[in-house]
Amino acid sequence: MVHGWHGKYLRIDLSTGRAEEVQLPIERLRALVGGVGLGAWLLLRHSSAGGEALAPEAPLVVALSPLVGTPLTTSAKFAVVAKSPLTGRICDALASDRFAIELKGCGLDALVLTGRWPECRCANVCLWTRFQQTYDYANRQVSRNRAQTQLEPDGSFRMILAHEDPGLPNWIDTEGRLFGMVFWRFMLPQTEEIVTPKAERVPFASLKQR
Repeated sequence: MVHGWHGKYLRIDLSTGRAEEVQLPIERLRALVGGVGLGAWLLLRHSSAGGEALAPEAPLVVALSPLVGTPLTTSAKFAVVAKSPLTGRICDALASDRFAIELKGCGLDALVLTGRWPECRCANVCLWTRFQQTYDYANRQVSRNRAQTQLEPDGSFRMILAHEDPGLPNWIDTEGRLFGMVFWRFMLPQTEEIVTPKAERVPFASLKQR
């Protein structure tokens, strides 16, 4: 490892399942700023001029900064970089998770994923900490997607955020935390009229009567 870089990334073709390691020049890495900079460079490298954001060959890049794995606070982040189907521009998102450290431990600086998406739309809601980290999704029900949601007869839903299971549908576990953020994600909506979810504070004991 040279100054936090391994000097290579893994390219995965999701259509075939094939993977190959590709070398990254250290000189190029030194010229880029963090995982977002590396991700943007790889995105441009693997994208064709004027290519569609949702084309089968459109890449999705997961990239790391040279600080991942160091004792520096909040350094366990990875960047996800892609071309936005809405704006046609580069977009990125950052997340904090042990995944970043594990990926760095594999001797890689980034992942580039390519493949063929089926026609789909998805939506979900999940709970984040104040540091924008997802709650314990491996062991607790801290998120819901459309397939996991029980709808009302009119097509609406009611989510219940509570410290314990109320015995009702669509419970999301707050893990007993006193602070958190509710993150809603709507991918490729077919309409511009998205109804903003509403929140109401209700005593736990009265949930079944409402």
